[in-house]
Parts: sequence; structure tokens; C-alpha cells
Amino acid sequence: MLLHIRLGIVAGLGAGALRDELHQLMRTIRDLTRLRPQRRPVPQPSPRCDSLTLVETDHQLYTDCTNCEAMITREELALAARITAATLDTGAA
Repeated sequence: MLLHIRLGIVAGLGAGALRDELHQLMRTIRDLTRLRPQRRPVPQPSPRCDSLTLVETDHQLYTDCTNCEAMITREELALAARITAATLDTGAA
């Protein structure tokens, strides 16, 4: 790859052409390896606004709420689920 870039520079290819070629190479790699991050809905209400608009994205530390734009960690979601379960158990008793 480095040799290819050096040959491109020597051959007079501009930086824009090299950028385009690298961009196309990255798209090809992502398509072949499925490295493009996927977004999935989370079946739990947001702890901040109680709406069912949480979205989890691959390789991200936070779960996003598309309603209130909160960024919530997995630990916060687990805590919110435990609190909700405890509240429901207390209310049923």
C-alpha cells in the first residue's frame, strides 16, 4: 500500500486522487468484513424521559436516546432496570 502511494506521488497523481482511492478501498473492506456499525433499538425505556427511543450502536460506549438526546451507559441501564423491577415488585405486594 505504501509503495502504491509513493508510486502515485511519483506518477503525478494528486492528493485528491489518492484520497478517493483510499476512500473506495475502505468502503470495499467494510462491505466485505461487515465492519459498518449497526444500530439496534433497545427494548427498555429511557431512564431520563421514559420513552422507548433508546438505540444501541456497535462499538459505542453509550446508548443514545433519540427523544431527549441522553447518552446512557450500560451500567445506568442495568441500574434503571433493577429500580423498575423493584418498584413493580413493591407495588404488587
